[in-house]
Formats: sequence, C-alpha cells, structure tokens
Amino acid sequence: MSLIGKRLGNYDIQGKLGEGGMGIVYMGVHPQIGKKVAVKVLHPELSDKADVVTRFFNEM
Repeated sequence: MSLIGKRLGNYDIQGKLGEGGMGIVYMGVHPQIGKKVAVKVLHPELSDKADVVTRFFNEM
C-alpha cells in the first residue's frame, strides 16, 4: 500500500525515496511552511515483531 498522496502527521507524502528490508522511506512536505522531510515507515507485516520494532526505533 503506497502512502503517496496521503497525510502523515503534519506532512503530505509526495513521493517514495527508497525501500529496504524493514520499511519504505517517503518524502514528506509540510503544507504550510514547505519544509521537506524523510518519513520512514515500517512494513506492516513486521509491526508485530517486537525485536524488529525495537531495531526500527533504535535506527531513528
């Protein structure tokens, strides 16, 4: 499922920057100030694995 065109928090997801074993990295843009950020999202099928979630948060 792609998040392009959706809003996560304060950011509009405008494109995919990359993908790895743990998740997908999107480009997010704040609609009011134009700030660009990278938004990393864990693959849904990995979200119930505590060790993977811990590693994901540690990498942030």
